Amino acid sequence: MSLINQMLQDLAQRQAPTADTLSQVTAIPLQPRKKGIPIWFWVSLTSLIAINAAAWLWWHSRPNTAQPVTPPIMRHAIQAAVPAVTKPAPTVAPPPAVPVAAVAQPTLASTIPTLTPSLTLSLGISNPNPSVLPSKPVPLNDPVQITANSSISKQLKPLTTAQLAENEYRKALTLTQQGHINEGMESFSLALSLDPHHHAARLTLVGLLIENKRMAEAERRLQDGIALDADQTDLAMILARLQVERGSITDGIATLERSLPYASEQADYQAFLAALLQRNGRHKSAIEHYIVALKKAPQSGVWWMGLGISLKADNQPDKAREAFTRAKATNNLSPDLLAFVNQQLS
Repeated sequence: MSLINQMLQDLAQRQAPTADTLSQVTAIPLQPRKKGIPIWFWVSLTSLIAINAAAWLWWHSRPNTAQPVTPPIMRHAIQAAVPAVTKPAPTVAPPPAVPVAAVAQPTLASTIPTLTPSLTLSLGISNPNPSVLPSKPVPLNDPVQITANSSISKQLKPLTTAQLAENEYRKALTLTQQGHINEGMESFSLALSLDPHHHAARLTLVGLLIENKRMAEAERRLQDGIALDADQTDLAMILARLQVERGSITDGIATLERSLPYASEQADYQAFLAALLQRNGRHKSAIEHYIVALKKAPQSGVWWMGLGISLKADNQPDKAREAFTRAKATNNLSPDLLAFVNQQLS
């Protein structure tokens, strides 16, 4: 409050008149009094009136009825005292007004068609209460009446199949987390039917199928995915693993070789293919893929050991011994594998 009071005092001081401002104010001069009509004018006017009255009496007292003649001096005096009155111009009555029929000017509302009930329905305008429909059609240029008497139905943009598939995928995840495995698998299947390229839904469904020992269906889902997207190398590796476990190494190799162009920079893919080729007796090809894998991950003791096995089988003992030595130096072999490597170096 003290701050507000201080501000009010400052304003009062600024508005108070000072000596400088008072010195700049000048006195307003008095206006001279206007002079009245001189006395001689009234005396002259009175004399003229008296002379005129005497002349009138004298004229009417004479027996002669001839037209009187006003003396020139009196005529001049009367003209000087009484201002001349101008004769008003004759008033001419205006011609009678001709009645003109009122012509209605066209308006914007009259040029636009109105909303009839059928047109209202076709435009998507609905009225929840037909009893309160307006007594006359609502013009299109009257947004207030349209808002008051009807509402425009808005339709949501339909979801795409990809969006529907994503929603079904999330529903399936929720079901599986809640322990409803069968319902979850059905939702994953529905998501794939909506969007066959939904990679996460396919991977999760395959995992559930493998856990439930439904290997044939899992392989089929994997093969469908690879056929649609050949660059999905993770699907190819899982399928090859299932094929090897059911005893078909050649099928596993064929699966990996089909997707190999998309896995040239993947060390684990190259090493997996090398191991299958090694088990199939194709050591030269196995050596090539082991070398590619080790260039990407030189600290893998298992891959060095696998390279040493194929080199020894290909009659390259010196290079095989070097590979086994590198495998031991990584210090990441299990006890059983380390014992095997030591046996090869002895």
